[in-house]
Amino acid sequence: MKEEYRFLLTGTQKIWLHNQLHRLEGFWLNLANEVILRGKYSSIEQFQLNELARLVRTKKNTIDNKII
Repeated sequence: MKEEYRFLLTGTQKIWLHNQLHRLEGFWLNLANEVILRGKYSSIEQFQLNELARLVRTKKNTIDNKII
């Protein structure tokens, strides 16, 4: 099934993702890079990005301040 990328990445979101790249590993790093390059994201990725923001904000699931 083809995924629709309905949501455009705003400038503020792009800056925030760029600022988080040094903390990300694995899945989260791939997700951030794909969304930044594409400039838009799907509804599924929206939920994943919201989860990433929660992890960054609460610093949960971290090792030495890296989001895993």
